[in-house]
Amino acid sequence: RNNQYTIQCNTIYLSSANLMFKNTHTIHCNTIYLSSANLMFRNNQYTIHCNTIYLSSANLMFRNTHTIHCNTIYFSSANLMFRNTHTIHCNTIYFSSANLMFRNTHTIHCNTIYLSSANLMFRNNQYTIHCNTIYLSSANLMFR
Repeated sequence: RNNQYTIQCNTIYLSSANLMFKNTHTIHCNTIYLSSANLMFRNNQYTIHCNTIYLSSANLMFRNTHTIHCNTIYFSSANLMFRNTHTIHCNTIYFSSANLMFRNTHTIHCNTIYLSSANLMFRNNQYTIHCNTIYLSSANLMFR
């Protein structure tokens, strides 16, 4: 929908999803799996470069996103991912039963992020997080 520019992917699987790639600008991915998801890549003004993205029961993915460079992203029962995000560079991100991830985030550089049963992660993170590894389990209001 309103795909203004280019999508170059090897495989995309969509099931019960809507508003995919709304107002998208240049997505380069190898594999994208979407299930019961909506508002994917909404108002993505610039570029998403990923090898693999797995999404399940997620919404508001990459809302108002600006430039995501990742190798692997796994989402399950998550929402408000990367809302108003500006530049995420990660190797691996695992989400499970999490919400409000990286709300109003500005620039995250990480190698590995594991999130499980967490919410309000990195809320209103205005600037930069530089980490090698972040492991979160049953936590909330992180880095608010």
